[in-house]
This record gives sequence, structure tokens and C-alpha cells, in this order.
Amino acid sequence: MGFAESRYRFALGWIICELLTSCATASHSSAVAPAAEPASAVPVTSGSTSPAPPSPSPSLASSLPASNSPSIPAGYNQYANARYGFTTLWPASLQIQAQPADNDGQKWASPDGRVQMLAFGNNNTRNYSPRQDEAAAAQGMSVTYANVSGNMVTVSGYVNNQQTIIYRRDIVGPGAIDTLYWSYPASQKTKWDAAVTLTALSFRPGNLDIAH
Repeated sequence: MGFAESRYRFALGWIICELLTSCATASHSSAVAPAAEPASAVPVTSGSTSPAPPSPSPSLASSLPASNSPSIPAGYNQYANARYGFTTLWPASLQIQAQPADNDGQKWASPDGRVQMLAFGNNNTRNYSPRQDEAAAAQGMSVTYANVSGNMVTVSGYVNNQQTIIYRRDIVGPGAIDTLYWSYPASQKTKWDAAVTLTALSFRPGNLDIAH
């Protein structure tokens, strides 16, 4: 069973945080209305303390490889999904987890499991628009930032009584949705913000016009 399927079975979701101000052309910071969740159910939490989304660092942006360049920043590897066609960088300090049988994505985790990164694809069977996807992604989260820029949806905030930061970026198409998902302890925000920023900047969708 893959990540896209498991989100309909589990009440626990992954945890997203950090928002890139570089794509905040239509941002709004209030929590969005709940909707049916296409990518994963997120546990309902409470609390109002909000982390400031880290701004993309010029040094990080300049270290990213061009789309046609084989260079990869030190300390990172590149992942390409054969089924959905998306690509992303991932920190080499994280460990590769077992790949799902349907090859819809990949999961990486820290040795203690407290830091998790996922990249996966999902067929857009509910015909979500970017705004609908944004509402679904924000369910159960103490949202600190939500933004839609074209077909790119970014939502970040807290779960687990402000103990865990979550970050999610969805690229929405009529046929498929490609997702980058991060979960890490709020106490480790400073340590992981740069990695979240760099992986988000490197995330490239596959063909979203068709189901896979």
C-alpha cells in the first residue's frame, strides 16, 4: 500500500511547516475551511503560537542545480519517481525507508523517526482545484500559513499541541497531484528549516495532466 492510499486509512497525517515567501503572491494566514482530505488525514490540534515561515535563503537558492545540471548540493541526493515523474532533493542525513509496492513515492526519516520527509504522487480522483486542495490540506492543523500560487499549494502549521511542525507543498493538476511533505519537532526548527526550504525549491512535478 502506498502513501497516497494510506492517507485514507490512517487518522494520523504527516506534519508540514515552513513556507516560502518567494511564492506568496496570494497568501493568507488565517486557517482555511475544512474539506475532504485528498492527501492525508491530519490529527486535530489546538493552539495559536505560530512559527514564522523561513524565507528562502539566497545562498540556498543559488546552490540549487539548474533543471539540466547534474550538480547536486553537498549533503543532498536527488530522487526521481518513475511513476509520477516528479523529482526532489533529499538530505543525505535521513535514511531511505521501504518503498511502497505501487511506487507512488518515497519516504525518508531520521534514525529516531522524529523527522520525516515524504514525496509522493496521487491521482486527482476528486477533481480538486488548488483552492479545494488547500482547504483539504489544512484540516486538523493549527495553520500558520496557507498560500495558493497558480497550481502550487503550500500549507504549514502545527499539530500535536504545537510540538510538531508540518509543511506540505502540493502541485495540483487535473490528472494528478504531486506532494512534498515534512514533519519535524518544533524544538528542531532551526536545524531543519534550511533543508525544508531547499527541498521545496528543488521539488519539480511530473505530468499532472493525466492520471498515472
